[in-house]
Amino acid sequence: MRKYADRFREIIWSGKVRPMFQTKVWNVAARKGTEQQVSSSGNMVTSSETHTIHLLDGGVQDSRGYFDGSCGMTISGDKCLQFILYEIGEKPSELLVAGQKIWSRAELRREIRTGNRA
Repeated sequence: MRKYADRFREIIWSGKVRPMFQTKVWNVAARKGTEQQVSSSGNMVTSSETHTIHLLDGGVQDSRGYFDGSCGMTISGDKCLQFILYEIGEKPSELLVAGQKIWSRAELRREIRTGNRA
């Protein structure tokens, strides 16, 4: 069981997608997501820009600019996380907490294809 938790931490640590997986995660979201948004915040001295792609029950957010914990790439939504894990070649049933609902790859793909969003 420990090896699976370690593998998940290789991909996502402290809520952030690790840099070596960010391109893969962003590409999946960009290919299958529904809507992209860009928002900016800050002032003349410091600023941040956040790109968001909506996917299933959440999405992928990539924030850059501030030099603090608010920046980095995150994934929100259980279905979104599981779909991305499948698409990058991982098995959510092995990586996520026991007892958590796991959707099949086919279910998630069907939901994306039919446009049903939770």
